[in-house]
Amino acid sequence: MIGEEARKLLYFLGTTSLEESIAKDDEQAAHDLNKRVRAYGVLAAQYRLAFAELGVIAIEYEKRELWRYETNEHTGESLTGFDDWASHCPEACRSSIYAAKSLATNVLPNMSAETFIKIPKENAYTMSKCSSQTQRKESVQQAAIEMNDESFHAHLAKTEPQECIEIVKVKRFKLESSQSDVVEAALKKAGEQGETKDQSEQLTCICMEYLSGDRVADLISKLRTDNGATVPQLVN
Repeated sequence: MIGEEARKLLYFLGTTSLEESIAKDDEQAAHDLNKRVRAYGVLAAQYRLAFAELGVIAIEYEKRELWRYETNEHTGESLTGFDDWASHCPEACRSSIYAAKSLATNVLPNMSAETFIKIPKENAYTMSKCSSQTQRKESVQQAAIEMNDESFHAHLAKTEPQECIEIVKVKRFKLESSQSDVVEAALKKAGEQGETKDQSEQLTCICMEYLSGDRVADLISKLRTDNGATVPQLVN
């Protein structure tokens, strides 16, 4: 649940424009702009938690066939199945819905939905790699809710060493100009198809569509050819 202070910040964000805040005198502008930064922090935190909730919703839609009560907003036709709903859901891209459903399917048997939706996305993925016995421990669940991903990894390494959770390190590589153009174009296209501005969501869309041999993979190949660029490959 969103606290009262967070609600006030989000209300302020929705009723006051950035231009209005900038136009005020220095003291009031400082106050307003700081509130906007804090409000975006609330939104970022809610987004991390929303992924788990999306998984719960997806499971309910599939299990209870709730898609039967929805229509394609573009054609007005009734939906024909869960995948049809996931493909035409305007609020989330198809790959995100399936990823969230897969995560929820792995974790929900061992905890309540109420607990699951409080766990940030990164920690929920870590939980999904643990045994059912570890997932059921209240102390582990509470740590997943309260800690950031790095601290949670350290906590598991100390308290549940049998899990041998691998710490994932981000690989970084430098792109040439033409390669950057390809990456940016692919992210933009994935964002349009999935209707998301978040780059991690866009990257998820690209990876999922690539694995299914779908449109974005074809786009990357075409962009690579058109720009004469070599898309960098990850090396193990």
